[in-house]
Amino acid sequence: MLKLKEKTTELIILGIMYIAMMTYCYIALFGEGINFIDTDDFMRVIRTREFFDHYDLSNYVIARSNYPYGCELHWTRLYDFFIIGLTWLIDLFTDSLDGAINYACFCISPILGLVSMVFMFKIMDKFTDKGSVFLATALFCASPFLMPFFSFGRPDHHSFITLCILIYIYYMIKTVLNETEDKHVYIKAAAATTACVWASPETLIVLLLTEAMLFFAYINDFSKIKNLYFKNLLTACFVGTIALIPEASPKAAHALSICLLIMLVPYTTLSRKALNNDPFFRCWHYICLMFIMIFLSNIQPAEYDKISIIHTVMFMCLAIFFAVNLQLMNRKNHLYDAIVWACVIAFIFLSIFPRFLMGMSADIPQFVKDIWLCKISELRSPLTGNMMCTFLVFSVITLTAIAVKVRELKKQTIEGKNIIWAVFIVLAGGYWVLSCFAYRMIPYCVIFGLPIIVSLGMSSEYVKKFSKPVRMIVTMTLSCFFLFATSFFCDSDLDNEKEIDRKYSDAELFGYVDNLSAKPVVIMAHSNHGPKLLYYTKHRVLGAPYHRQIEGIISSYIVMEKDNDLSAVRKVLKKTNAQYLFIGHKQEKHVPNSFAASVLAGNTPQWLSVVKIPEKFSDYSIFKINQDLISKEIKAEEVSKNPKKRKSK
Repeated sequence: MLKLKEKTTELIILGIMYIAMMTYCYIALFGEGINFIDTDDFMRVIRTREFFDHYDLSNYVIARSNYPYGCELHWTRLYDFFIIGLTWLIDLFTDSLDGAINYACFCISPILGLVSMVFMFKIMDKFTDKGSVFLATALFCASPFLMPFFSFGRPDHHSFITLCILIYIYYMIKTVLNETEDKHVYIKAAAATTACVWASPETLIVLLLTEAMLFFAYINDFSKIKNLYFKNLLTACFVGTIALIPEASPKAAHALSICLLIMLVPYTTLSRKALNNDPFFRCWHYICLMFIMIFLSNIQPAEYDKISIIHTVMFMCLAIFFAVNLQLMNRKNHLYDAIVWACVIAFIFLSIFPRFLMGMSADIPQFVKDIWLCKISELRSPLTGNMMCTFLVFSVITLTAIAVKVRELKKQTIEGKNIIWAVFIVLAGGYWVLSCFAYRMIPYCVIFGLPIIVSLGMSSEYVKKFSKPVRMIVTMTLSCFFLFATSFFCDSDLDNEKEIDRKYSDAELFGYVDNLSAKPVVIMAHSNHGPKLLYYTKHRVLGAPYHRQIEGIISSYIVMEKDNDLSAVRKVLKKTNAQYLFIGHKQEKHVPNSFAASVLAGNTPQWLSVVKIPEKFSDYSIFKINQDLISKEIKAEEVSKNPKKRKSK
């Protein structure tokens, strides 16, 4: 009979519990069958379809969205590779490629969640006591902040970002705890770093804080640990530059040159002449840095909130800064060198990318922020609205655990496992600060805070005087309170999507819309309806929830939300050649003065005619637009405003 190891058995139990919990939550909220949860999920499926239609990885534009402007999805392609690969695998067992895409997108996040759970287990097993491993992993699976990342029907990039972070942290821990300088660990750590750099700007925070913490942790023991840390840093820095190549695809030669130059800078510090203060090598550092910036000046970033050349270069420059100063640390004037290096890097970086300090929304007009970005819940501060209670409960528990752990570490030497604890404290504290400004940062704080919270009840010096069963009960009580308290107040996207007493499915509703015309036509709708219309129908849609699509957002806003301006509405519908108007009654209740709300109230212009739809779809209304009548009204309005033009005719 096969006898499994204890750790393997625990992982199997956790995996079964995790899948069962995810399945129950999904069925309770959405019933059986394949459904996708929010707008990003539908757009991810549409983007996957677009790839299989054209097999073009460089095309980020969904042409049918925000027609005729198009919709550029800024998401990086690395996550798409996993969905594409899973689609090809599932397609071997299905008759329809479209069905394989749906299945792959439906289950990709739970699969990544399982892998994330395994890495969380392995991370905890590396530096905590045996009793904390299972509990911390179970809390990771059950956390109301993390569960939405890994839900069925949610092919969102946050699941992939979380996995990248956990893989990077795991190999960072192995690097710190394993002083044998295993080359395989370096290679895997470098690959994990590359994935983090490419996945999202959010992961750069983890990389930068981790490297900074390790740098300061090793200052007092430089001679013993310098090779282990320095080689890991160099490897991560070099392989991380691979992430530049996809972003600079038409200028791959520049990206390769950057890789070589970045390698030259820290490796010159390894030479004996450099360590002996040779002036030539001291100048060579700055010459290499200048050449890097010259090459970078020819590669312009597309957006600030997508992983771009800017974010990658920021990580590379800071990594070089730490590496060079690590080598120069024993010199008397090291502080002077560090200040000079920091000023030179900052000055050149900001001279090439002057708008970097303006933030991720630097290119977004203010009126788009006012009419759209302000509605995105994940960008709001949890200190306002109905999330405040959740955040306060979470903050009290997390900050208490951090304070206790910091007090313990102050009495110990920072080496071995204590370095890992210090890294987790810095990461949890850093993300907590960011969480005060944006709700989307809370889950990352949870990831790094969970080990500290569990240690508060299991292994802190304040509870060691109690027996292990008592500590386990205390920790379980604390953990359950943490879960239930945050779940009680937490208003997640999953809860918002639950429909009560609904007599039809989205497939039925939008299938009816698809049959309005045999050929693709342009449908004007609220931005929230755009992704579903694109997913379920063949038609072109005006209205998509992405803040870069300025023209599309303005067009949808004028018709659906702005105070009724019939003249502006006519011009928008004429310019976009819209044939149908799709209105959801629920959205218009919040904007009673809009044109769409006016139409629902019975104030229908001559160029709109009601399309009769089945009674069960009474939550929505559809109107057919007569473009000829709109043109006549626009011309009549122009003549009335310009009498001279009328006389000349």
